[in-house]
Amino acid sequence: MMASATHFLAAVADRRSVYALSKEIPVSNERILELVTEALKHAPSPFNVRSTQESTPAAIGILRPKIKGFVAAKGTAHAKLYPEWEEHSSSMNQLIAWTALSAESVGANLQHYQPGITPYLQEKYGVDKSWRLKAQMVFGV
Repeated sequence: MMASATHFLAAVADRRSVYALSKEIPVSNERILELVTEALKHAPSPFNVRSTQESTPAAIGILRPKIKGFVAAKGTAHAKLYPEWEEHSSSMNQLIAWTALSAESVGANLQHYQPGITPYLQEKYGVDKSWRLKAQMVFGV
């Protein structure tokens, strides 16, 4: 195995759910932002639509020119599968960001949301109503 793959797999293996977290972390807020930005930027996504970062209307706007390019084709099956692919992309974003945080000695855990709590969280925290809340990555040391 190549050294770079070995380092990545070691980072994945070291990543764990850490629940007893504090706000004191060994890296700056800027570094956290850099890690998460890079994780989201490089995680695969369907048609390069960054659904983890963008709301659905923005994603559709990005897809429209690409879809127009498919007009000459016999057919396509992507429309029905897009929500599933969006889930895959979200999962990859979570894994990459979590692994990057772990490599910087920052613990994290992933909390999953049930649809029933979404309206409460949107109201309490001012979350845009077009967003679908799926999970929250809590991090600290």
